[in-house]
Amino acid sequence: MRCPHCDHEINEDVKYCPYCGKLVKSKNAEFTCSYCHNEISKDDEICPHCQKRVKLSDRLSPLEKKGFLALVLVAAGFASFIVPAISFPLLGIGCYFGYKDKDKDHRAKDAFIMSIIGLVLEAIVFIINLINVIQNMNLLK
Repeated sequence: MRCPHCDHEINEDVKYCPYCGKLVKSKNAEFTCSYCHNEISKDDEICPHCQKRVKLSDRLSPLEKKGFLALVLVAAGFASFIVPAISFPLLGIGCYFGYKDKDKDHRAKDAFIMSIIGLVLEAIVFIINLINVIQNMNLLK
């Protein structure tokens, strides 16, 4: 195999070219650093080219990003549990994103399951609060 950067002959199992030091395109090197825009491996926490810390979002595939987003929405839904007008939409959107990709990504599956649990709990809390409001209105008459 030849290095795509310096055209030297290299072994197929090397991660970096021993001649130019650049990352050799491999199965793991399908991501790019957001700072220097060079190819990086999914396992790299520090870019081998510019030595800056690689963002988590740079090391996730688009499918993994969707699952992560669904988890963030569900977490925000749980965090705003006291305000149903905020938590219901967040949990619902998280449920939607999680359901779409639940068979492809474990994050999406976790988000889907957690959002269903959150929606059920939120519905129970909402019904209990509604019953309390109705009872208090009857006491005021």
